[in-house]
Amino acid sequence: MVKTYLEFNELDVPERKTKVFKVRNIKTDFFLGVIEWDGSWRQYIFSPTAIPSKLSKGCLRELADFIEKLMGERK
Repeated sequence: MVKTYLEFNELDVPERKTKVFKVRNIKTDFFLGVIEWDGSWRQYIFSPTAIPSKLSKGCLRELADFIEKLMGERK
């Protein structure tokens, strides 16, 4: 997967059984939110920061591709 917009950094959260990732914009270094497991949805989700963000279709695709990869690792 080519990263052109976003960087995903795994966070060390010892009390969590699943992975948590910080998502930031590569060009601006702006923190966009986290990707984390949602037990009620039984899948990884993106939780944006409270600050409104603008995401292009390329950013959204990159975000979705990363979540798809995480879901594939769970199978």
